[in-house]
Amino acid sequence: MAKKQLSFEEKMNQLEDIVINLEKGTAPLDESMKLFEQGMKLSAELQKMLETAEQKVTLLTEQADGTINEQDFKQEEA
Repeated sequence: MAKKQLSFEEKMNQLEDIVINLEKGTAPLDESMKLFEQGMKLSAELQKMLETAEQKVTLLTEQADGTINEQDFKQEEA
């Protein structure tokens, strides 16, 4: 069974919880390292989600004369 893909908001909430736990400084070193690794992974996933969303909104292209043309970005189906 495939694991449910978490939404941006759910991943952000998880990252916030990790940061709160790390800031407390009460977890043992091993647990803190696991939390840190998990937080870094979530951060990278969130960044990728933001970049993808940004690309879907607008695509800027530079014309030969140097002017910028703005159009909606439509991702092609694979």
